[in-house]
Amino acid sequence: MTLPAAGAAAPRRADGRLVACAITAIGSLTPRRLGDLLRAGCDFVQLRDRQASDRRFDEFLALVGEEAPEAMPRLLVNDRPTLALAYPVAGVHLPEASLRARDAVELRERSGRRFLVGRSAHGPEAAAEAEAEGADYVLLGPVFPTASKPRPLPPGALRETLDRCSLPVWAVGGLNPETLGELRLPAPSGGSRLAGAAAVRALADPLRAADASVACAKSMIAVIRDGINPVLAQHDYPELRVKIGVDYGSNVVARYGADPEKSHVDIIGPVMNIAAKIQAMAKPDQILVGDDVYARLHPDAQERFAEVVWKNDEWGYRSRATGQ
Repeated sequence: MTLPAAGAAAPRRADGRLVACAITAIGSLTPRRLGDLLRAGCDFVQLRDRQASDRRFDEFLALVGEEAPEAMPRLLVNDRPTLALAYPVAGVHLPEASLRARDAVELRERSGRRFLVGRSAHGPEAAAEAEAEGADYVLLGPVFPTASKPRPLPPGALRETLDRCSLPVWAVGGLNPETLGELRLPAPSGGSRLAGAAAVRALADPLRAADASVACAKSMIAVIRDGINPVLAQHDYPELRVKIGVDYGSNVVARYGADPEKSHVDIIGPVMNIAAKIQAMAKPDQILVGDDVYARLHPDAQERFAEVVWKNDEWGYRSRATGQ
């Protein structure tokens, strides 16, 4: 099998676990978000964006090379082999109706690069053809229904592909923690015959957590405003208003005692502290988020926020990463 780019993950893991691949467009992607996906457990990120021009793709890869060079060996560029060869990425991924795998393999051989060539396949025949042409892995799907492809492959297509092909097979389409369990086809030597799984949204996605936290905050305000306060008003009680502060990062969950039901549980750490300080600065019915949260929000959600700048005597805390 052709070796991947130096430092890149291989198309099959030696420990028997599934390779995890996130598929994403580059429109709202930043090097920082890309790093989040990789830290969340993705072995590869496939950059697939049919709307982006070659120039836009080139600019994005150059930006990643400047700001997150450690991510380069784990990127798969979709349907642009010549552009991919210009950067130290893991390889190129070809749609089934695109360039033939053998043509990309020839480009790789002429370049002298260590470079993965992957191909999408919508059935066992296409997968076998990709293997014969020298592909390093195939992406088979959709194995389950999706919103854009409600008709998945016929039952048994995945098993037949695994029977016919010796190259790594990744599954795609309708995957989540529940459906992934249905794809665990055991190998005689242990582990799974399936080599990997890909999802248009990463299975563990910290980017969605930022959007979800803001949506939760908005729901809290709406429930109090539209559900609780009208009841309080009927009984001449003062209305409730809340201040919400949100920060991003890791905390420690501590349990004081051996009894899992009765022991006190606390969440401690700098993120909790900063979130509390942000909350204290908020006005009633206002949602304030830190820079780390804002950077992970979807662009549409970012547009609903306005920057708040405090004076030095109002905010004396510094960034954990930059010290600013």
